[in-house]
Amino acid sequence: MKYKLLILSFLISNCCFGQVNTVLDNLDSPIAFTFVDDDVYLALHGAVAQTGQIVKFNVSDPLSTYQVLFDSLTYPRAIIEKDNMLYIGLRDAIVTYDLSNPSEELDTILYNQFMFPRSFEFDGNDLVVALKKSLFRMDFSDSVVDIERLFGFDESPLSLARKNNELYIAVGTSIQKVDLTTNTISEVISDLEFVVYSILIVDNRLYLDQ
Repeated sequence: MKYKLLILSFLISNCCFGQVNTVLDNLDSPIAFTFVDDDVYLALHGAVAQTGQIVKFNVSDPLSTYQVLFDSLTYPRAIIEKDNMLYIGLRDAIVTYDLSNPSEELDTILYNQFMFPRSFEFDGNDLVVALKKSLFRMDFSDSVVDIERLFGFDESPLSLARKNNELYIAVGTSIQKVDLTTNTISEVISDLEFVVYSILIVDNRLYLDQ
């Protein structure tokens, strides 16, 4: 089955008016993306089970700039950019890609069979990872990765979204919030009708994908 990649844009005044535009069509299942200026780096799940791609395109001309960077990866799920470095969560590893050296290959910075990170956000130089039924903080500044478990959940957290010093987490049918300054957690929304698969914060609004 092929999928569309859509951009949902909002014009906000006294009311919200939504407009949906098709950016790319006939894609394998898009699962996560990150912006670097006007370029989009997109993780796709492949047609073959447990495979996927990392692709790139420019929002001003998606069709002519579409490029497959990596193919036949093991089920990419999470992707984020920081300091011109792309962090990609695979089923069993976290790898990086140096955008300033496009000829370079992926570099594995953490490997653990069946780790399967679901979503990334940064807190300073630390990578916050939704993993299994927990939220972890990972420090990659030394050769040995320092991993700190922050919180555990009854279900696997599937998506993270950050606003200032607050980190919102989609867990089952609830949205929880972590204050990154005090490392305290609270529930924002509970008992939604369906599981929340993805969240996004735009202009002080939290958008949910169920």
